[in-house]
Amino acid sequence: PEAGRARLDPRVREALDYLCRHLDQSIPLDALAEHCGLSASRLAHLFREQVAMTPVQFLESQRMRRARQLLEVTGMSVAEVGYEVGYDNPFYFSLRFKKATGKSPRQYRDAQVNQGR
Repeated sequence: PEAGRARLDPRVREALDYLCRHLDQSIPLDALAEHCGLSASRLAHLFREQVAMTPVQFLESQRMRRARQLLEVTGMSVAEVGYEVGYDNPFYFSLRFKKATGKSPRQYRDAQVNQGR
């Protein structure tokens, strides 16, 4: 929500926006910090304090959110969805997706299709 984002440090907001725009990339903390004009340790501290998770945790949560959307509205294969959200290995993507949602990507897609009937 915009009200919550307004209270964020602008550098943390920039980090959030950058991560969301680059879901398909591996972004080292030091590169993200440099982009935001902070040291890696300061960004990590501010981010955790204001977002209640690390940048890596946030990136993964956004990747899973986008993967759920793609599984719901496209006919992309599981491997294609994984690649689209930054996972080069479809098996690893499936493991991370199942850990996040409790279902494999195929099970998730099938459940969404069955709900729509």
